[in-house]
Amino acid sequence: GNVIQIRNTFILPARVDQISSALEVIFEIMVPPGQEIEIDNKYGYIEISNFTGTFRTNISFCDLLLEKVAGQAKLKSSFSEVRGREVAFTSLQSEDDK
Repeated sequence: GNVIQIRNTFILPARVDQISSALEVIFEIMVPPGQEIEIDNKYGYIEISNFTGTFRTNISFCDLLLEKVAGQAKLKSSFSEVRGREVAFTSLQSEDDK
């Protein structure tokens, strides 16, 4: 199938070893019903809403909200909060490192 990858990266000068800033990036992605999505994210807020289909997450240090979501899910999280409202999974796998 088709894969769309959205990436936000920083390239640091050689003498700088970390980023120190208050930065916010907001993406709103509309996905047709029945499509499969995969989300890999570190350090952020993610909301999946009004979605029916198959999805996978691999998140660290995130806050994930699932709202009006149905279908199959495989959730992998580390140091993250996962919450949901009006969720109807036909299959759910969950793995939480912390």
